[in-house]
Amino acid sequence: MRSAGAQAAIKCRPWSTLQRFHRGIRRHSTTGSWAGRFSRQPDAGERAYFWPGVRDTLDGRSHRDHTLLPWVVHLQNDFRARLDWCVRDLAEANHPPRPAISGNRRRTVAAGSRVTLDATATTDPDGDGLDFAWRHYPEAGGSAGPGLVLDSSDRAVATFTAPAVTAPESLHLILTATDRGDPPLTRYGRVVVTVEPAGR
Repeated sequence: MRSAGAQAAIKCRPWSTLQRFHRGIRRHSTTGSWAGRFSRQPDAGERAYFWPGVRDTLDGRSHRDHTLLPWVVHLQNDFRARLDWCVRDLAEANHPPRPAISGNRRRTVAAGSRVTLDATATTDPDGDGLDFAWRHYPEAGGSAGPGLVLDSSDRAVATFTAPAVTAPESLHLILTATDRGDPPLTRYGRVVVTVEPAGR
């Protein structure tokens, strides 16, 4: 059992608890998760302290809250389901999908290459139908520019052309798989593609 101090710390710092619920999305505090996205605290010296000092851009507007907004509904539905698991039989409650992405989660490609993101092996333990969404998360890769255009981003298989770069650049591609149960539950996958300049 946690001490009163530990319980108080969790209540005061819910983001640190939410980081434990990575659901396939978390790589590091700086790359985004249910807890949002963080940057290293500049005045912490050698210590690896992180704080909410970054902003993400949605619909052309940059704001700290935008590091959280993509996950909010999914998070709330997840906790709704957890309440169901406390009082319902296994067969009566909804359970999250199991994302599966073909190929390596970390890839290196040349600029101009065609890249395929394939999540057709994703399953749902309750046999529910699945909805897919792929998106480029530019800030997670250190870019403040516009995101990539993904072809068929609302399907299990999406594709894109690696952009022209003058130096290696990391692209974070996020899979969102949501079932059609009640409540709808979501799990994720992340593919990190490093794009090398053409001809290197």
